[in-house]
Amino acid sequence: MLLTNGTSIRYAALFVFGAAGVLYKFFNILTEIKNKDFRAQLSKHGIFIMIFFWWISGLYSMGWSGKLYPHYCNLIMPSAALLSGYFAEYFFRQSNKRLMLTVFMLIFIVFSPLPSDVFNFGGLILIRNTPLLRYAYGKMPRLVEIGIKRNFNYDLIYIKDNKIYLDDKYYLNIGGFSYIYRRAPAVKWIMKNTSDGDFIYFWGAETTLNFLTKKRSPTKYTYLYPLMERGYTTEHDLQRFISDLKEKRPKFIIDTSQSNDLIPPISPEDTEDKNGYDRKLLLPAIKFIRDNYKYELTIDEWDVYKITRRQPVG
Repeated sequence: MLLTNGTSIRYAALFVFGAAGVLYKFFNILTEIKNKDFRAQLSKHGIFIMIFFWWISGLYSMGWSGKLYPHYCNLIMPSAALLSGYFAEYFFRQSNKRLMLTVFMLIFIVFSPLPSDVFNFGGLILIRNTPLLRYAYGKMPRLVEIGIKRNFNYDLIYIKDNKIYLDDKYYLNIGGFSYIYRRAPAVKWIMKNTSDGDFIYFWGAETTLNFLTKKRSPTKYTYLYPLMERGYTTEHDLQRFISDLKEKRPKFIIDTSQSNDLIPPISPEDTEDKNGYDRKLLLPAIKFIRDNYKYELTIDEWDVYKITRRQPVG
């Protein structure tokens, strides 16, 4: 999932405040050690040292997988928050009132809900559930209704009493949802071109569509990431994935790789490693799809493949 700019700024700011706390405290310790016993200083600052190594271990864990996802920063947030306290200790000792006021304003701006907390990426609506946003925008269903009408761009969907109706048929209860996702063109097309018992496979990481369309996945590998891990993915895993597609025979396979550059497209072939993922591991599955499915159409940016063989081969 894409992060808002506001979220990224919060991560970065807390990291900087934590690092500032580390630098200040180390400088303070080194200054004291010049004139005092080393062991006594270690004992005095034992809590800081433990938090510091906690912070360092979090940084190490963030880079262990080789994948640089912003939410990995959660590993260092507790320790960084505590280390920020040491920076605050230094800050409150300053006599420059103008500096203090400026920093307080920056902290308030960074950690308050930003306009980016309500945003949309090409039909994806994400509403962050914060008290300030609830107050500012009033009732959540009204905001959701506006977002759906703008992004679906057709009149089949409407909201009444916290429920979504599609073609006058009750479809989905949204009461209490904090996060509302919508992929309008795909949802509309799937509802028109499939039956209740049909399987649909979304090639990539779009499990939201299984939920919105009420279509079961033919395999447990609703996310392709576990099949692209060098040293973790086994031949058995890949064969099980292909066997699931053979057995359940999804009517359509929708290639959502255009929304996620970590996922290799079904066509054309592009298996260059991305962010630590070995995309070449998926080549047997891609070959199976090409042998048993044909390109049908493109919905927005996603290619749709329809099954062509009653008995899949490969």
